[in-house]
Amino acid sequence: MLQRVVLVAVTDELRDRLLEALGPFSTEAVEVPSVQRGLELTREIPIHLMVIRYPMDGMSLKAFVTEFRESGCASRGAQVVVLAPGRSIGGLKRSAGEGVAILRSDSGLEDLADTFMSFLRRAPRFAGNLMVGADLITPTGQVRKMLQIANISESGMLVRTKTRMAIGDTFSFELQIPELKSPIRGQAEVVRLSEDADLGGKAGIGVKIVTFVGDSQERLKKFLKMRRLPPAMAK
Repeated sequence: MLQRVVLVAVTDELRDRLLEALGPFSTEAVEVPSVQRGLELTREIPIHLMVIRYPMDGMSLKAFVTEFRESGCASRGAQVVVLAPGRSIGGLKRSAGEGVAILRSDSGLEDLADTFMSFLRRAPRFAGNLMVGADLITPTGQVRKMLQIANISESGMLVRTKTRMAIGDTFSFELQIPELKSPIRGQAEVVRLSEDADLGGKAGIGVKIVTFVGDSQERLKKFLKMRRLPPAMAK
């Protein structure tokens, strides 16, 4: 089941940053223009997380939390993340209360994702020795490369490769999973260059799956649910 996240009064740039940080999690994002509209929505519809850009339409954080946690609110148990200018952080933290995280509005993807990890469950993912065929555009034309997958979720892949790629590069992919009769196909975009423990210290890329071909997304989702990793391994 998707976890509903409400984004309140975010700018276009902040929205894009938040959606990218939410990528590893099973979420459905809803955007509203004001705190008051967010409160109205969450009285009726249960959510998992609300992300608010500060200031809050003239409402204090303490007043918001009191109203948000009132007994009649369908989302009173949800978590809240407030993104604020650096000069406001200290005062907000003193009045935040339980279940409210305060971050700088210019927080990077890593800090956002680390915070979301405390509040949301990750999308099902699979770690194993899978290979994906990638059609890359090079100066001499299109070439097919076989890349090794470190792990995959329904929204992206962490891939081992020596092929030089840059953030923003896109490519078509074809993933053959032994348990599935036909391959998973789609279009992917490079969103991260990685050299970390997940790759055994080897260079690689983090990619976001932009589109799927046919029923590939549904078949990948079913496969991941069947092969779900234990929580300790999925982090």
